[in-house]
Formats: sequence, C-alpha cells, structure tokens
Amino acid sequence: MKATHWALAGTLLLGLGFWKREALFPSEATRVRNALVQLASDASFGPSEGNIGAVRRVSAVADRFASDASIEVDILGSGNFQLSGRDEVQQRLMAALRFIRKLVLQFHDIMVDLGADGTTASVHLTATADAVGEGRYQGGFDALEFELALRKVEGRWQIERLRTIPTLKQ
Repeated sequence: MKATHWALAGTLLLGLGFWKREALFPSEATRVRNALVQLASDASFGPSEGNIGAVRRVSAVADRFASDASIEVDILGSGNFQLSGRDEVQQRLMAALRFIRKLVLQFHDIMVDLGADGTTASVHLTATADAVGEGRYQGGFDALEFELALRKVEGRWQIERLRTIPTLKQ
C-alpha cells in the first residue's frame, strides 16, 4: 500500500515538474519576452509618482539598453526621434518627465527569433502607449510596430537597436 502511495506521489510530482518546467527553467525566448515586459512596466508611471521613483524608473529603463544603442522612432504627429547610446536615452527620458504626467506603455504580440549563437535575438512587437501630458505629449499613440535587436551581455538581454517599422501615412 505504501509503495502505491509513493508511486502516485512521484508520478504527480513528475507531472507537475514537467508542466512547470518553463517556469523553473525558462527558455531564452521567454527570458527576452520577460525582459521586454519588464521594460514596459518600468517605463510606465502614474501622476502620483514622485521624483525619486521617476528617476529610479528612468535609470531602470536606460539600463535595458546597450551603451552604444541605436534608436529610431517615427511617431505620426510627433515626429522622428533618433537617439544614440544609453546616456542619451537616459537624458531624453529625464527631459520628457517634465512634460508627461502619466504614461502606460504595453507591448503586444512579442515575437522572438533567437540567433544561432544564443546570444542575439531579433524581436518584432506592437506597442501601445497612453500618455497624459502637455502639448505634443498628450494622448500617446494607439499602436506602433517595432523591430528590436538584442544581445545577451553578462546574462542580461540588452537592446542594441530599436526602430519603428514604417506604416502607411495619410
């Protein structure tokens, strides 16, 4: 009787382990997705957040970029933005905080294509933003498609290149 209980318990644990293996040992594609979801969360803030929290969030967002990152973003109605390097990303984000009171950034349909070496990844995603601010920072954007190139550095995925995918304009 005891052997049956042990066999049943072992089978249940093995089944649970197999079912939860992705949570315990995530694939690199899952790690990339999780890093991007965390980036969107770090970039989002509310009107009641203080200056210290905002600076901490900007620093966390900037740390997700490589030191020589290249960013090209074209937002219809707001213009074309080009940034080079982590330091410029951080400076622009700090400047934008003066004009934006609330930002909710979300990434959807994250498609990850890992490189053969396992240390590079190409990502295609759709982003939505809801912003409350002054002037051109009012309203955010409905949806934009982005293409990202990431590299794994010291166990962390960092963004090397980020650019919007051109869409039809009226």
